[in-house]
Amino acid sequence: ATNTTDYWVHYNDAETERDLKYADHLKLNQLRVFVNYASWEADKPKFRRNLVDLARACNRHGIGVMITVGDSATFINDDGTINRDRIRDFTTDLDRTVSHEPALAFWDASNEPDYNPASAPRDRQPKRLEIARLIAAVIHEFDKDTPVTIGVANERNMEVLADAVDVLSFHDYLSTRSAISNDIVRAKAFAARTGKQVMNTEIGCVARANPYDVTLEEHMRAHVGWY
Repeated sequence: ATNTTDYWVHYNDAETERDLKYADHLKLNQLRVFVNYASWEADKPKFRRNLVDLARACNRHGIGVMITVGDSATFINDDGTINRDRIRDFTTDLDRTVSHEPALAFWDASNEPDYNPASAPRDRQPKRLEIARLIAAVIHEFDKDTPVTIGVANERNMEVLADAVDVLSFHDYLSTRSAISNDIVRAKAFAARTGKQVMNTEIGCVARANPYDVTLEEHMRAHVGWY
């Protein structure tokens, strides 16, 4: 798949089963999967069937699923306003589709809403943060059992959205042991102040010079789980 839309448009249950067998061999226990509005809007019945197939395949393999809303920018209209109806329609349908599936472990209401590419207008970050809050609120309205998180690109930005989530989460692609450790120390300290658990929902990337062995070791040492 070239992107998350392509993944769902060309979803293949046999490939899913194959990949989950690989996960079994590696003793993996969680899967974080992106969903987006475009693939849902293109063919809603097909999208629902595929999402349920994935959830049930994961359940057969004893793997929990985190559903992550990937592209929050799609909820910003051409005139710069936030499309609340689109948010509600998409989120409520996601809830109806998978909230009762045993494999569902977490909702991730938005992927890195705090990240603003250099090419994006400055007002996009606060709008994406607001969208993340709106998605989290709709999920909480309809699903009282599954915890909600929002994975931020910068660990410090957990503080901005802490009141909107049940579990805190951040991403870490830093390149040195000390920088990774400092991220974790700050994250745990803030989590302690809020009384909420914290985890890392994106970690390890050779292309970003974020060494797997070092970053996993630091998280294990700090007893912080990761996706």
